[in-house]
Amino acid sequence: AEGNEIGTKHSWIRFDEVPVLLKPDSLACKGFRFLTHEDFCSLYSFSWGKSVNKEQTATLITIILPFSPFTSRIETFIRDTYDVLDEFKPEKYKDRLHLCGIEVGFVEDMTISFGQFPILIAITCIVVFSLLGVMLKSAFVVIRLTLTVLLPLASVFGLAVVVYQYGALDWTGIAQVSSYEDGFYWYVPLLCFTMCIGLALDYDVLVISRIREHRVAGYEIRAAIIKSIWEINTTVVCAGMIMALAFGGLLLSSSAAVNQMSWLLTTSVLFDTFVVQMIAVPAIMSLADWLSWWPGNVPTGKLVTLEEEVEHHNRNLQGIPVEPLSLNGV
Repeated sequence: AEGNEIGTKHSWIRFDEVPVLLKPDSLACKGFRFLTHEDFCSLYSFSWGKSVNKEQTATLITIILPFSPFTSRIETFIRDTYDVLDEFKPEKYKDRLHLCGIEVGFVEDMTISFGQFPILIAITCIVVFSLLGVMLKSAFVVIRLTLTVLLPLASVFGLAVVVYQYGALDWTGIAQVSSYEDGFYWYVPLLCFTMCIGLALDYDVLVISRIREHRVAGYEIRAAIIKSIWEINTTVVCAGMIMALAFGGLLLSSSAAVNQMSWLLTTSVLFDTFVVQMIAVPAIMSLADWLSWWPGNVPTGKLVTLEEEVEHHNRNLQGIPVEPLSLNGV
């Protein structure tokens, strides 16, 4: 508190009066010494000197909590304290009562970060989806990525909530996948979201680029999809497994925050590798061939079918001479 007075709404004492009251020969100190048989005034005088500035215009009040300040209860306590300070301070002390400390800084950082988190999600998605749309010459990319990136990410984060907040794996007794009283550390979702987006788009660009390459070359959509998946499935699966093992190794850490980040990144990579890229992306791309590439142009006549591609491939394996497939009118 700043100013030259301290007290409640109904009882005030001037700062400069306190040192007088705390003098060893003062009547107050003699009375305390007689009643308690302890040198209360010396102890209080020492505390006063540590808590009040030299000019005796400001005082520091230390709050000791009956619970751990690093739990979610601190958020409610700090909000309630702000309300009390707003209600308590008279107009002449407006903006002269301050609440500070490490925990207050954490809560303020968390409040600001989560307040801006939706903006981060929106900007990231708009920029990334737009760039991919321009690269692939397709406006449908925005809709498709919403289904193949954002919805799977929601599933991954939901699974993590079930594990670390609701204790779905507590029965295993493994500390790294056990729930915590306060669930996630507040900065874990912030750090992992953009990383998960980047990892998902890496594989997505690889798969979609190959599908587009075959589609533009003259394959029908089914043939282009299956041929692409057949050609790159080993690459995608091996890359996904390597990445999952790298992130999964962090589960051996004794840090709860590191464990939660490891779980999110590992499950995100595995889900994207085996579910999204191998099932969801091909299924969505096969629904509407013309819409998938709009407003770009792809061949529409004399397309190579899946059956023709399979027969041509089998003949090559058997060593039977075959004519090259006519692709894109060539």
